Amino acid sequence: MAVDTKETKTVVNTGLDRPVSIAVHPKKGKLFWSDYGPNNNRIEVSNLDGSNRTTIYHSTDASYLIKGITIDYERDKLIFTNGIGLYKMDLDGSNVELLYQNQMLEMYEVSAYKNLVFATDKGMFGRRPRVLIFLTTTTSGYNSISFRGSIYGIAFYHPSRQQTFASPCDTAQCGQMCVAVPGNGTQLKAKCVCGDGKKLAANGKNCEKSDHPISQTFAYSAGDRICLVNAQVDKSWKAPHKPDDICWLRNTGADFRHLAVDVYSHTLFFSDQDSILPNIRKISLVGKRKNSTVVLSGVANVGGIAVDWVSDHLYWTDIKLKEIWVANLDGTSQKILLRNLTKPTSIAVNPPSGVMYWLDETEGNMYQANLDGTDKIVLVRNLSNPLDLVIDYMDDRILYINNNGSNVEWVNMLGRNKKKLINPEQNVSNIAVYKGYIALTLMSKTGVLLTNKGGTNPKLIINENKTKNYKYDIIAIDEAVQPVIAGVCNGNSGCQQICLPKPSGYTCACTDGMKLGTDKKSCVPEKVLYSDFFLVADDYRHEIYQVDKDLKTISAMGLPHEENPIGVAYDPVERRIYWTDYTLGTIKRMAINGSINKQETVRPKTSNSRLDAIAIDPSSRILYYTDMKANNIGIMSLDGGLNKILIASVYNPRAIVLDPENGNMYYTTRSKIDTKRAGIWRANMDGTNVTKIVAQGLSYPNGLAIDTTEMKIYWIDSVTLRLERANLNGTGRQIIAYLTDAYAFGLTIVNHTNYVYYTDWNDRGIFYQPRNGNGTAMVFGADVFSGLNEIKYYSGTHGTTGGNGAGLPCHFPYLYNDQNYTHCITTNHHRAWCSVTHNYDTDGLWGNCDSKVNVSYTEGGNGNGKACVFPFVYYGVNITQCISDAHIRPWCAVTNNYDTDAEWGNCPYDGTTKCSSNNGGCSEFCLATPTGRTCACNSIFQLKADGVSCYNETTCTQKIRSGSFSNCQHATVDKRCGFTCDTHFKKNSLYDGELACSRSGRWYTDGPSNVYVDTDNLCLEQKCPKLTVREGVQQSGNCTSGNYVGSQCLLKCAKGYIVSSHLYPNGENIMCQSNNLNWQKSNMTCSPIYCKENKSSILNGHLREDCTFLAEHECQYQCDYGYGKNPLNLTFKCDKQGNWEPMAAVVLCSKITTTQSTTTTTTTEPTTISYKPTTVTTKVVTPIPTIGKPKTTEQPIVSGKTSALGTQDDAKINGLMGGLVTVVLLLAIVVACIAFYMYRKRRMSDPSKYERSSLRESTRSDMGQQYKSNSIDSPKNSVAYSNSGEGNLAFDNPIYVTEEAKVNLQNDDNDNTKPQIGSQHEIVMDNNVTSGM
Repeated sequence: MAVDTKETKTVVNTGLDRPVSIAVHPKKGKLFWSDYGPNNNRIEVSNLDGSNRTTIYHSTDASYLIKGITIDYERDKLIFTNGIGLYKMDLDGSNVELLYQNQMLEMYEVSAYKNLVFATDKGMFGRRPRVLIFLTTTTSGYNSISFRGSIYGIAFYHPSRQQTFASPCDTAQCGQMCVAVPGNGTQLKAKCVCGDGKKLAANGKNCEKSDHPISQTFAYSAGDRICLVNAQVDKSWKAPHKPDDICWLRNTGADFRHLAVDVYSHTLFFSDQDSILPNIRKISLVGKRKNSTVVLSGVANVGGIAVDWVSDHLYWTDIKLKEIWVANLDGTSQKILLRNLTKPTSIAVNPPSGVMYWLDETEGNMYQANLDGTDKIVLVRNLSNPLDLVIDYMDDRILYINNNGSNVEWVNMLGRNKKKLINPEQNVSNIAVYKGYIALTLMSKTGVLLTNKGGTNPKLIINENKTKNYKYDIIAIDEAVQPVIAGVCNGNSGCQQICLPKPSGYTCACTDGMKLGTDKKSCVPEKVLYSDFFLVADDYRHEIYQVDKDLKTISAMGLPHEENPIGVAYDPVERRIYWTDYTLGTIKRMAINGSINKQETVRPKTSNSRLDAIAIDPSSRILYYTDMKANNIGIMSLDGGLNKILIASVYNPRAIVLDPENGNMYYTTRSKIDTKRAGIWRANMDGTNVTKIVAQGLSYPNGLAIDTTEMKIYWIDSVTLRLERANLNGTGRQIIAYLTDAYAFGLTIVNHTNYVYYTDWNDRGIFYQPRNGNGTAMVFGADVFSGLNEIKYYSGTHGTTGGNGAGLPCHFPYLYNDQNYTHCITTNHHRAWCSVTHNYDTDGLWGNCDSKVNVSYTEGGNGNGKACVFPFVYYGVNITQCISDAHIRPWCAVTNNYDTDAEWGNCPYDGTTKCSSNNGGCSEFCLATPTGRTCACNSIFQLKADGVSCYNETTCTQKIRSGSFSNCQHATVDKRCGFTCDTHFKKNSLYDGELACSRSGRWYTDGPSNVYVDTDNLCLEQKCPKLTVREGVQQSGNCTSGNYVGSQCLLKCAKGYIVSSHLYPNGENIMCQSNNLNWQKSNMTCSPIYCKENKSSILNGHLREDCTFLAEHECQYQCDYGYGKNPLNLTFKCDKQGNWEPMAAVVLCSKITTTQSTTTTTTTEPTTISYKPTTVTTKVVTPIPTIGKPKTTEQPIVSGKTSALGTQDDAKINGLMGGLVTVVLLLAIVVACIAFYMYRKRRMSDPSKYERSSLRESTRSDMGQQYKSNSIDSPKNSVAYSNSGEGNLAFDNPIYVTEEAKVNLQNDDNDNTKPQIGSQHEIVMDNNVTSGM
């Protein structure tokens, strides 16, 4: 920080455990610090802005932790201690040398001056704390000065340790702060930096407000809003803002409850319980507060949420479902970890240990389990209505609220040593911990209590009324509450879906409905069914599920994570599932085995379109869809190549079902405002003969299904809350059931069962209701499904046996010997068989039609739904297929002999229509109708007079960016055209041939792949990157053609350099090459021309360190210590030949007169919270001449003797005066020490206990008084300060501060920059880093 501004800049805030000591080397632009913790015992270095960070020393001995460090500037050495030893090494960490070691010492902080090293010794084995004085030139021993009080930090002040030099920051004119960082070679360069919350403006100097993430903050929920409380409270324990000023998320219709944060992605997660469907949302903590986004929808009743910030997982408890779930932070790969709990509420995760903890409010227990859900145990028993828990990583304990909010207690991480911490006057509901603070929310009001970790003197800092009478959450937002560790799930550890850490390693897991493959990393569906299954879409879980007909098995299809399916359909011929995505506006498909790699988009997103329901006619290979935004019903081929609007101007169409057997389709329209527009409609499948069959008593008929056996149509309305049915012509309307508090959506029936099945947005699971209306609906899968949309049932044909068809079902129709068959045959085989593909002649794949699997059930008749038995005897003839003899529908026997048993049933519809064979003779669409079929064409084509062929005058009008077509003025369908590219552009090798115009009016490659092309990428720019050259070489003028291929550039030597080779006396030409789109390699080198430094030419001075000595450059000089510049302030110029230009013979540096001062500072640590540390400063200062920069020379007073410096005539007088002052102050020290000893003895019998507790339990107000008690009279407002805890303070311009897990650069002109309770900190001077105005 800079002392003349009010800004603080965090320069290092990641990868730290416990940074203790800090040192800067301004001349080298380097920052050093020590850090120790469970995984670290090291010294690190970075540039002064925190960049270029590296570890230069690492100790594997965790018994002796590295603490104090200092720099010996005269020798460029780093000196450090590990408590028992004193070491020195080079600044890069090399040449480590032990100076002294003694197992009886406990050194903490060090400081160096010339050949002396001063170290504080905290005192062991009954010894008093001391300051030890070592020589860097010997290891023989040390001198010491003892103290009665505890001491920690030490800093030695002398101008030689903070010599001024010409810093690039002197002229940088930065708006807030400037640091000098390494530049080229040994030179420094200025870098402007801004305080936290600010960023550099476009000019690179001034600062402006930035989108900085929120940190060091408590966040609490308050029903309709989420508010912040700054953790940096002032000494009166008051928050810096009013609640209304910091409540940045408001929604009057919401009920925000539980909170969690990922500080590293700057994301806040929270639950919203008061919505149509409760959910978990997230919002960025960076910049302006934008709208929150839903992460997880359809959660039932969230009891608590937690973030695993190492593996990027979100955990939550669900009170209603009695489960614990986990998902990725983006809401994907959701999985139930624990089921059948009682009342799981608050949850906390401990990534460093690989475990999680949660409370069960009803049982009164605290539980622990691994993060993968295994090894569940009771950690703490016999609690009374526990409400909330939090992990205190600093003290390795779990804090929790017990007795319905009347007690705050804690246990260690093993669940032992249970202790009561706080008895607040008002009941509290939730708890958060941050460094030295504990924050609590009140149960009766939206209040926040704040106290220290000792639990004493809690203060109410927020007090306002709640909007709703619920318990609300509070959390801390800062990296200190989420320590950085090395995760075991980096890169997901090869797991396809979820990597879950545990105490020893990790476990790969899959979302519900999937299981691990044989490699234990990939995920496959639980079970793949090809017939007799339900298909349901769940957009909240981004998944499509298969459910067996008995509602026992759930299998996930493995959709890509970004999908939000709403409508679903299944093609039994190619065994693919299709779905609509209402957010992407697409129709996609993939194999039913769940192979993600095979998913493809068959209808891309189009403007003014919102696709909803879909249905497939397998016989004609056509997909029907409803478009709620475009208000139409359309059709398309299954590959998306053909599209047609079938019925236009349909108001808000929703559900659609097909009846290919009878050539009809049915669909619904919805309206809440004008219910006359709502209805159920029937039309031929070619879009003709549209009839509204149900026109009254409807509003939002979302679900629709037909039963072709009973000739009934079923629908469900989410507004009228009725499940109804009628005849297929709309007559005979009947109410089956009334719904309660429902938003019914999908609907389907199973012909051979007595149930109708539907989904409900307001509740979870698949509901099934008896068709006759008797009884209530039952539910399946409520603990798995979150937000079900469409539901369909597919019976189809079972698989085959034997043959080479791998058990696949028959494919009807199929081609055999150039003839289409729609049934099993016995040709050339002793059993009935069929092809499992559409063309046996080319594929040769077949299987036996087993009697148990050919037709799985029958309808009507007297066979009670039994399956057909093939072959069966009918009038003495063996029959191998369903027949229509003597009956209006195909039928079969359900025994092997109809002649004797006479048991039969109607065969289910086999899926064949007039379009099943050869596409009905149509060239494009074949549409089933009640009387046969109708041919239709793509939307841009017209049907010819023959009624089967299509034509159009479509042209391809797309232009080529940076190119043009050749001889292609009128590109009609199937026309092929070549193309050329403009200058500086080249043909894309992927599309180097001719292009053909498609029927859809788009260009595609004229080849076997037939891929549509992007005409913007047919011609690629031929351009080289920006030209870079060696040091000393520069581009002369502009290149001939910029950076394009073929452009030539002339290279010459820069100012101050001379060409090294005689080959390029006039420079070198290089060209941009076409083969690699890069510049030719330059062989020209230029050598610098230097002027030699003649130190004797500047009497009592020298050239500044930023002088380059390059020819044709100027250099400034500076005077030695004790001398000032001549007012002429001349500069030295180096000419082209490397000679200094002559300068007038003038005196450049004149001697100035200064008076030295002597200073010593020693500080003792306070022994109680309210005690203020004592600083004794001895200083003699005399007026300083105005010529040059003011200087103060300081020397230590060791053992009461003063070292005299300087050669002034009155040194003796000054020495006598200094001695008298010293004697007086030493007597004051003795008196103060005696008083301090008596005070400490009364307050604390065991001083060792205070060393730790004082650090954590001292209050902010005490810290403020400590600051004010220190002397600030050394040069440039420097302060010596000994803190009660680990670390010390010493600050100048600027100041570097270590805190728990971060290093700050900050100013110190107000009381708001005090160390945090429980933090570690040390501030070190850098005299040459300046602050701009």
